[in-house]
Amino acid sequence: MPTIALHMSNNMLKQTIVFAVLLAATVQSQAADPIIGTWKLKVAASTFSTAMQAVPPKELTEVTREIEGGRIELAQHGIQKDGASVTFRATFPKQGGAVTIMEGEELEGGMIFIETLLSPGQWVVTSLRNGKQVIVRHKVISADGKTRRDSVHGTDEHGRPFDQVEVYERIQP
Repeated sequence: MPTIALHMSNNMLKQTIVFAVLLAATVQSQAADPIIGTWKLKVAASTFSTAMQAVPPKELTEVTREIEGGRIELAQHGIQKDGASVTFRATFPKQGGAVTIMEGEELEGGMIFIETLLSPGQWVVTSLRNGKQVIVRHKVISADGKTRRDSVHGTDEHGRPFDQVEVYERIQP
């Protein structure tokens, strides 16, 4: 009789372990991506391309949050060096996909953006102009979750290559 009880105990233990692993995997898959939060551009720690004649903004804050329908909303608010206010808002699927521009800067004709989730806290944004890839932005969240580094590589409207690095600091989860 003791062997039957031991066998049943082992089966229950195995089932309990399997259930715990599945539960942990489900909770992990539903956890918010580390990109979710409020980020402030650290202009002094960033490098902007001279090839694009990019003028770094005086101030830029980006809020990224999950919204209904399995989407992520990205909202940027900033002030340019000349004092002009900048607002941009877009959404994209939280598993990655086409970006829908909701508000903000006028896009050049034929521009589309694709957000690709590589892993939690690591995204790639591909920008296409008239079907041709022109910019790739690789967003990486630091292991401690406090810093985001965007490496941006591409070509400007004249076909000249450029590279820049934007460093963001998390100011709110």
